[in-house]
Amino acid sequence: MAIPRILIIDDEADVGEFIASAAQSMGFECTVTTDAQGFLEVLTPDTNLILLDLIMPDMDGIEMLRLLGKRKCKAGIVLMSGVGERTLESAAQ
Repeated sequence: MAIPRILIIDDEADVGEFIASAAQSMGFECTVTTDAQGFLEVLTPDTNLILLDLIMPDMDGIEMLRLLGKRKCKAGIVLMSGVGERTLESAAQ
């Protein structure tokens, strides 16, 4: 059985590394990126789960969600944000 692969994008590297450390301790393979370009370079069809920060400088999470939809991305997506719950709810819609 393949090891679940998680791709994390958060412009705050320490946040991404913290999440990756926790996931790796549970047996997940994790890759952390801090920008859209790096994210798109390491995104592969075998990515099982994406942890996506909504507030980023070069391409925000909503734009990234649209791009993932156009690419027919099959990975599960968890939205993260340091902003309020309404932002997360709006993004989910």
